[in-house]
Amino acid sequence: MNADLRQQMSNLPRLVAHESYPGHHTEHCRKEAGMVAKRGHAEETLFLVNTPQCLMAEGLADLALHAAIGSHWGDWAGEIYADLGLRFDGERAATVSEATSALADVRQDAALMLHDEHRDVDEVAAFLKRWLLVSDERARQTLRFLSSPLWRAYTSTYVEGYRLLRAWLDDRPADVSLTERFGRLLDEPLIPSALRAA
Repeated sequence: MNADLRQQMSNLPRLVAHESYPGHHTEHCRKEAGMVAKRGHAEETLFLVNTPQCLMAEGLADLALHAAIGSHWGDWAGEIYADLGLRFDGERAATVSEATSALADVRQDAALMLHDEHRDVDEVAAFLKRWLLVSDERARQTLRFLSSPLWRAYTSTYVEGYRLLRAWLDDRPADVSLTERFGRLLDEPLIPSALRAA
C-alpha cells in the first residue's frame, strides 16, 4: 500500500480483494498448490513483468471484488465498517466506483501521451487530473509509475486485462457460476488468446 498518498475508505475493499483474497495472493497460493506441487509445473513459480501472464493476473485481481462479493460490495463493506464504528455510504461508493471504472483508459492514454507523443509532463498531469478526477498529488504519483522504465507499459495490463477477463467472465455458459469461472483463472495457466477463442 502506498503510504505516501491518502487512502479512501471506498478503495480499501477493492485493494484488499486485488492484492490478497481472491486476487494475487490467492492466485499464487492456488497455482503453487495445484500447478507446482501436484503437477510439477515449476515455471508457475516465476512471475515475469510485462508478459501475457501479467495481463491475466492484473485482470483477475481487478475483478476479485466483483467475483467475491458482486456489484453490491458497498453494502457489504458498509456492514464491516459499521462493526468498526465507521460511517460509510456503501451504496454511493459502489455507484461512484462503477461510474469511474469507465475512466480506466485514461491511464493508458496518459502513458501514450508521455511515451509515444512525448508530451510535456505537466500537460499529462493536467490530463490525468481532468479526466481521472484526481488531485495533483495523485496525478503526479501516477506519472511516477508511468515514467518508470520498468513499469511504464504496465498500466495496460490493468486496463486490457480487466476488459478481456470481464468479457470472458460475463460471457460464461448459463450453467457455469461466476465463482466457477473465476476459479479457473485462479487455478489454470490460461492465456489471453485462449480467452479470446472461448
